[in-house]
Amino acid sequence: MLKSIAWIFRPYFCHSTRQLPRNFQKSMPRHSSTHCWRTHTCGELRRRHIGERVTLCGWAEFCRGKSFVILRDWQGQVQMFLTKGSAKDIPVESVIKVRGIVQSRPEKNINHALNAGDIEVHVDDIEVLNTCKSLPFSLQDFAKKGEETRMRYRYLDIRSQMMQNHLRTRSNLISSMREFLIHHHGFVEVETPTLFRPTPGGAKEFLVPSSVDNGLFYSLPQSPQQFKQLLMVGGIDRYFQVAKCYRDEGAKPDRQPEFTQLDIEMSFVSSNDVMRITESMIKKCWPKDLNDHEFPRITYQEAIEKYGTDKPDLRTKLSITNLSNLFDSKDTINCVVVPDSYHKYLSKHTADGMHSKLMHFNDECARNGIFFWENGNFEHISGDRIENYEVLSDVRIWKNSSVVWLSWGDYNQVKTTLYKAIPIVADTIESNGDSIRDEGYKFLWVYDFPLFEADGDKLSCVHHPFTAPHPDDTELIHTDPTKVRSLAYDLVLNGSEVGGGSIRIHDSSLQRHILSEHLDIETDDLEHLLYALDCGAPPHGGIALGLDRLLAMLCGTSTIRDVIAFPKSSAGRDLMCGAPCKPDRDIMDHFFKPKIR
Repeated sequence: MLKSIAWIFRPYFCHSTRQLPRNFQKSMPRHSSTHCWRTHTCGELRRRHIGERVTLCGWAEFCRGKSFVILRDWQGQVQMFLTKGSAKDIPVESVIKVRGIVQSRPEKNINHALNAGDIEVHVDDIEVLNTCKSLPFSLQDFAKKGEETRMRYRYLDIRSQMMQNHLRTRSNLISSMREFLIHHHGFVEVETPTLFRPTPGGAKEFLVPSSVDNGLFYSLPQSPQQFKQLLMVGGIDRYFQVAKCYRDEGAKPDRQPEFTQLDIEMSFVSSNDVMRITESMIKKCWPKDLNDHEFPRITYQEAIEKYGTDKPDLRTKLSITNLSNLFDSKDTINCVVVPDSYHKYLSKHTADGMHSKLMHFNDECARNGIFFWENGNFEHISGDRIENYEVLSDVRIWKNSSVVWLSWGDYNQVKTTLYKAIPIVADTIESNGDSIRDEGYKFLWVYDFPLFEADGDKLSCVHHPFTAPHPDDTELIHTDPTKVRSLAYDLVLNGSEVGGGSIRIHDSSLQRHILSEHLDIETDDLEHLLYALDCGAPPHGGIALGLDRLLAMLCGTSTIRDVIAFPKSSAGRDLMCGAPCKPDRDIMDHFFKPKIR
């Protein structure tokens, strides 16, 4: 006999709506049993329903003896006591409909593991709507299966309470965002095409052959960027869309070939306007308390200097310190200083382990070493040894510190090395029982990105070709383009970029100059946009929020696949239905066989 699998279906938040995040309590469906066979969901039944006659529908999660069945739906479980028929005739995971009277359980039989554990339904009418004939494996072992198995049988995975809550959280968050934008700030939701033409200078796009024009192709857009700018030209001055976007590249834990973003564009705005309304929306719609403080803002250069990355995790209480002025060297010399209060968690052994982990990045790392500061002495412990490190004994910043991770060499390599060292230190401390990371959600705005970056002898855009240069740096476009800042901004959450936007170029001559003179992009494919900019385009800007990443962080999962109903694998494949696949020969011939005229 199968044991109860209730533990698999424990909800991510809980069964009771009273314990859900407060902003989502009001959006939980109060009438989810209207216009259907059932009168209640399993998870909503409580002692106040005792004596009521109810109709329930769901899956037989567990059967015990002849008379007891645990019935489960998306909201929870409740015990059935069969007064007619036998539970032995109901295979586990079969779909059933029951009618009966809600009764209290005897005191000795109360199940405190269930929210409805003090009641049961005495069933006098039961109907098996669909018998579960076979399962690929017992669902009690399902949670132990690997991700590939979960994706191959995704329809079974979605039955789990974890996936139920993730998908319902997704629905609630998007619904709240729509409410905020439409009813409180006058935005218009506009759907844009998913059949477009290839965009030069962007990510690799999927191509779709046309059956009408032999040899011609559409592309699936990597974002609605051009369409939303054209909407601004058309006078839809506040646009948004929950947009499907496509990139023909392998999937990663935080990336899919097809993904969803909340796309926003506004006319007559500054960078500050877009950041403020985005921040207000997140604070209003986020189901966890973010307090009323404004999200911190730092420039791109400040982020690199202090954290070694443009997406720092502000939960970690570690940052980078510049020591270059203490040495007579052309090298960049930086360090990460660990407060003295964590000294007991770090030793010669743990220092060797931390350095070994970092060196898995080998050729990406600058020279680096770990030093201990004890009793007025600065001692090399692990890794490389910098010349004349004794001068560090006189540095006053060690006063309340015990461990210093030093790196020296090329500026970018040093920053990258210490950026990778910080989480290694934090993980080591936390594996020994203490915490160096704050809990919760740490949002951060990063702005003043470079407009261009050098790619060998060529320039490439840091964000996208339509990003406007900072007005204070306009002259540098012609003299020193790598020093031009852009009006771009990223929203970072706990070390992950969850959104990015910019003020756009609305002057066609400037847009044409940047495309042709700096990015070496032929403008023929963008003449429709350039002409539109000449037709009275207002100043405009916007942002795109990665909904999949946002929800993965909200739900506390390490991969965005856990918040997408039917995701692709790490290789970009649909393991459930076998896509991509080779089309029938007739289809291939229809699209690609030359037509004789």
